[in-house]
Amino acid sequence: MNVEKISAIKIKINDMARSVHFSNRLLGLNVLYGGENAYFSSLQTLGVKDTILNLEKGHVTPHLEADNFLCRRCRSVLGSYERKGI
Repeated sequence: MNVEKISAIKIKINDMARSVHFSNRLLGLNVLYGGENAYFSSLQTLGVKDTILNLEKGHVTPHLEADNFLCRRCRSVLGSYERKGI
């Protein structure tokens, strides 16, 4: 079985303000819902209008249980957040 499309990814983060800033200003994602002061935010890619990154503020575990199922690009994005400490 091959995945043909992923429409949304949710990442649990520690710091919403830093995460939204990083996603919006550095990665260029548009904020659709929420924002720097929200508990939950949705951001959208510029090129593909149906790809959504959801950020949820909460306790972050150091290791992702689903890590084996993530594609290389997803791991790269998650690694960017982890390196920034968000």
